[in-house]
Parts: sequence; C-alpha cells; structure tokens
Amino acid sequence: MVGLRTRSAPRGFVAPLAAALRDVDPDLPLGPPLTLDEALAFIPARELGETDTRLASNGNELRSLPAGRFRVHGGGRLLAVY
Repeated sequence: MVGLRTRSAPRGFVAPLAAALRDVDPDLPLGPPLTLDEALAFIPARELGETDTRLASNGNELRSLPAGRFRVHGGGRLLAVY
C-alpha cells in the first residue's frame, strides 16, 4: 500500500473502508462512474496560471489563493484540493 503525503492525508476516509470495484453489485443503478473532478464539484474551483500550476503540481503551498478550500486546475486538468 502506498502512503499519502501529509498535506494530502485523508480526513475520515481510510483504505480499509474502500471497496474494490469487483465487490460492487453490478445490478445497482449507480450510473457511470464519476471523474474525481465531478465527485468534488461541491468544492469551488480555481484555474491557476503557469507559475502556480508548477507549484501545485509539486505539492507546494499556494499563497495566491484566498482562504478556504478549493479545487485547483492547471493545464486543463485537476491538480489538487487546497
């Protein structure tokens, strides 16, 4: 099992609570799986510039963000949640 970096450690979710896809009942009307970005759509999003995209891609602090929790996008993809 791969450990998570401290900054991205889960709060309340741990791997033993996860279910393998093979264990999910295929007859449940769940619909198509969501992308991570779709699943996190309740968190406001910010598009980053080139410099902050590089910082976020390496797990660095982003001082340009206002207070609060944000999904950050750069280069056309979800990079992180801050």
